[in-house]
Amino acid sequence: MVVAAKERLYHFFSAYAPQTGCSDQTKEEFWSPLDEKTARVPTRDVTIVGGDLGAAKGGYSWFRNADGERILKYAESLNLTVVNTGLRKRDFHLISYYI
Repeated sequence: MVVAAKERLYHFFSAYAPQTGCSDQTKEEFWSPLDEKTARVPTRDVTIVGGDLGAAKGGYSWFRNADGERILKYAESLNLTVVNTGLRKRDFHLISYYI
């Protein structure tokens, strides 16, 4: 979705990446089109990618996995900022599933 503001356009992307346990091919099928589409946004415009990118990016005693590394490299390549990755849920928002 693209939103026109006074002097620039805001390009919004909603992205929900494959989980960490998915195959490399599945992950590539997700990341390739996202990389291509976000790379086409002119530098004068604003790019916002929201969603669940399916990884741990690390920092402040958190661990980082390979998918987290990929997110950070992706963000760095487009000069994006990674935010709100450590949002903690309140206990009453947590759901347990029993099979």
